Amino acid sequence: MSLNSKLLKEPEQAQPLIDILYRFRLGKVAVAGDIQEMFCQVRIKTDDQDAQRFLWRDGKANNPIREYVMQSMIFGATCSPCCAEYAKNINATKFMSSMSAGAKAVINSSYVDDLVVSFDDEKDALKVVSEAIAINAAAGFTLRNFVSNSEDVEFQLNQQLATLPTKINLECQSTIEKVLGLFWNKADDTLEFEFKFHRVPEEILMSKLVPTKRELLAVIMSIFDPFGLLANFTITAKLLMQAVWKRQIDWVDVLPSDIVDLWDIWWNNFQQMKNFSTPRCISANLPDADTVQLHIFVDASTSAYAAVVYLRVAKGNDVEVRLIASKTRCAPPLYWDVV
Repeated sequence: MSLNSKLLKEPEQAQPLIDILYRFRLGKVAVAGDIQEMFCQVRIKTDDQDAQRFLWRDGKANNPIREYVMQSMIFGATCSPCCAEYAKNINATKFMSSMSAGAKAVINSSYVDDLVVSFDDEKDALKVVSEAIAINAAAGFTLRNFVSNSEDVEFQLNQQLATLPTKINLECQSTIEKVLGLFWNKADDTLEFEFKFHRVPEEILMSKLVPTKRELLAVIMSIFDPFGLLANFTITAKLLMQAVWKRQIDWVDVLPSDIVDLWDIWWNNFQQMKNFSTPRCISANLPDADTVQLHIFVDASTSAYAAVVYLRVAKGNDVEVRLIASKTRCAPPLYWDVV
């Protein structure tokens, strides 16, 4: 019997990931940080600690076995994210009257231990995030490791925590930061794509071997694109996967020659996606624009259907049109007999 089999996961306390990411793209000044060892700061009731007993012998087989209990929340427990999020939010509500902006940021712009926010200017960024630091500190949470496209904001926020012990990073500091799965080039303030295919053999990635059905799916599922910025490209891979299912190919079988030809074309074009980037901020004119419009386009065929959302921002004679999001789906099985 495992501990997780007796624990409940819900109710979900975190804000939807896509909501936080959309708000991350609204303001000109973006900030991201995380809570240090969040789960370890939440103490477990004494009566419940026996459920977290474990055996320990310092990694030495000849040492006597000792029995311990974890007094704080543990990583890997099904309920840990929900409980930690609840503790963070219930503390933030106490500051809703005194530091409302910071409290709202903690509750609405945090995904478990990550704070991801954006603002119209540096002054607001410093004020609100400083409040978030103080609010979290009241519950024993240390909000740290701040990154921002504003060097001054990043420096001042991290300077507030300079007296706290921190781990020394000897690696070369990059301008690319990973924020909730997105790759953010804070120097250029752009969103980029980096692809990691850990479960796909190197020979497949080098086009030396033909992928199996399982490896094709692994490639497709490794592309994290919450805004659908690559949707016009990834829909081809989805259609390839659907074609494989229609052939009733087993998971370990290599793809048929005709599908391999299509795969080779798609994979060669895929290499160009590494050079794709888009501005993180949707529009610098958004706060004081004369008109803001959303334009939604939809289309469908017997193979697939899609929806695309564009934002049109007008300020005087300056007009910006920006792709906001898109979504594609393969046609349902009803149309599988139509090729």
